[in-house]
Amino acid sequence: MAVDFLPPMFTANGAVAQRPHRRIGVQTSITLRIVAVVVFFVLAYDLPMSWFSTSTVLYDAPATAQGYVGAVLFVATFVALVSTIDRLGLYLGLLKQEPLVPAFVALAVGSVLWSNDPGQTLRFSLTLVLIVVLAYWLLIQFRLREILFLICVTMAIGVVINYVFIFALPRYGVTPNGWSGFFVNKNALARSAVYASLHFILAAGVFRRSRPIWIVFAMLALAQVIGSRGGTAYATMPMLIGLLIIFRLFRARKTLYGAVAISYLASSVLMVLLVTANLGFISGLLGKDVTLTGRTILWRISWDVGLDHRWLGTGWGAFWQGWFSPSHEILRAVTWSPPHAHNALLDYFLVLGVGGVALAVALYVRYIVRAARAVRYRPGTLGLWPLTYAAFAVLYSITEFGVISRDLNFLTLVLLATVVGGESKQALAAERERTVVTPSPPAAARPALRS
Repeated sequence: MAVDFLPPMFTANGAVAQRPHRRIGVQTSITLRIVAVVVFFVLAYDLPMSWFSTSTVLYDAPATAQGYVGAVLFVATFVALVSTIDRLGLYLGLLKQEPLVPAFVALAVGSVLWSNDPGQTLRFSLTLVLIVVLAYWLLIQFRLREILFLICVTMAIGVVINYVFIFALPRYGVTPNGWSGFFVNKNALARSAVYASLHFILAAGVFRRSRPIWIVFAMLALAQVIGSRGGTAYATMPMLIGLLIIFRLFRARKTLYGAVAISYLASSVLMVLLVTANLGFISGLLGKDVTLTGRTILWRISWDVGLDHRWLGTGWGAFWQGWFSPSHEILRAVTWSPPHAHNALLDYFLVLGVGGVALAVALYVRYIVRAARAVRYRPGTLGLWPLTYAAFAVLYSITEFGVISRDLNFLTLVLLATVVGGESKQALAAERERTVVTPSPPAAARPALRS
């Protein structure tokens, strides 16, 4: 049994093999790690020029790559391809491990042909392409535990900077509704802090020598979740911790798939009940009204508007672009300014139609099934990462914009979906070899049975 996830490598006949350790120079190694951290940072936190802004709107634009981040990603992709110039064939092999990822991105890029705003669609969708290429580069260049470490280092830097804004620059880091850090609103901080907390908890189990450090950062990130006063984050974080415990308890049992299915279903239902605050007590506790600050009304209107472009949508990134975009009917009907539909599948329906929803559902379902299979065969806390992140993706897709977007969440999804895709194929091949039935000997060679 392997001691760690290893990025899939491919032999000449297409079989998956474990990546041998590759020695590279110290300077090159440090340079590539810096490139990885820069990619993680700009995807998670944008550039500093966007930090010094405030918003009094409760729900505002999500924290995704903006401005010059696309140029940074382009340069990073160029460096990545140059550093793996002798192994470019591996990108095609990684692409085959989970073809639904490139299929979804290809649909997003192709939507420029029918988009209401082709320029915006092209800019947004090409960023997805760069993120996919960078995810593959990371799997070729680093082991998965190294990637987790670099992500945690990046998130730790962000947590510290957020506290600087909260306490030293409260004009930008604190809003009347809660902490926002250097994000434009409190919900963006809450989402980032939940992501960071989850990965710090995993790091505390993977990197035992530095466990106290990651525990401290996990507590600091959890404090930001609380300070942000984000209702979705309040509901999501306890559920993720509970699911992490369940996955650990059931990981080696035959009932794992049932436990995963029941846990996901139960947590999703509970998420809806908590975040929509249909109960008076919860409503008062979270400071929400019974329509989830207008979300339930938003869902109904968005569905009605989406039916006008049900098959192809309006183009990736072209729907929520203000009063002169297809979202103007929704903005006119609601009493607030939503930046998205606050439901991932509904957003995919609006921008990519039925095809986008079908691909997204297929991707999520297969990723979860494969992640559950990986948990059974991979020891240690690192083996829990894909399945636990799948829970994060599902829970945040219910009342937020999901993880397929121009940020670190999508890169994480591509990383883990590709890894469990390769590992799943390995596991299935091994099972088939073990279950090959040996031919029975001829009747004449069989020992006589006693009467």
